[in-house]
Amino acid sequence: MLLAEGNKRFCFQHPNDFRKCIKVKKRRDGWEENLIEWFYLRSLSFKKYEVPCLVKCYGWVSTNIGYGVVFDKVVDEDGSDSLTLKKFIKEEYEKLSCETVLEMAEELKKHCLGYSIAVTEPNENNIMVRKEASGCKFVLIDGIGGREGVSIKNILYIIFSFYARRKTKKQFFRFEKKIKIWFDRG
Repeated sequence: MLLAEGNKRFCFQHPNDFRKCIKVKKRRDGWEENLIEWFYLRSLSFKKYEVPCLVKCYGWVSTNIGYGVVFDKVVDEDGSDSLTLKKFIKEEYEKLSCETVLEMAEELKKHCLGYSIAVTEPNENNIMVRKEASGCKFVLIDGIGGREGVSIKNILYIIFSFYARRKTKKQFFRFEKKIKIWFDRG
């Protein structure tokens, strides 16, 4: 069952585990996205990082449409599927304030900077909103470790923490401006 569709990849429900999903290439260059994400998340596991704001990666599997990477599926505390930030804002717009969304973004940014996570594309489709008893939390499901194909930058983000943090700060500055624009339009 198709859960979501990005520019370069499909995200399917794992056929044997409802708590997991599989990202499979959609276009020819989709395999690079999987490789970058897998490699980057694998490097974090070697550093013994359990990052609460990132989905866990379990590795590669063969599917009927090619190789894919298995990840945790983001679910709310009650077990229901979490919403993307885009859907969450659309459904909860009347109850939300710009400040609330900016606070959640700030919390995500602090986690990412604390673990030196290279966030390359924080946007409304790459962030899920997990509802918990203590409130809502952002979880990154995409846009980490690099983009635009396999390059030396991907390696630099892993080796040099300051480089990863610099990228994350720059991207979150843009993302926070984007959030303010969403709420200014009303």
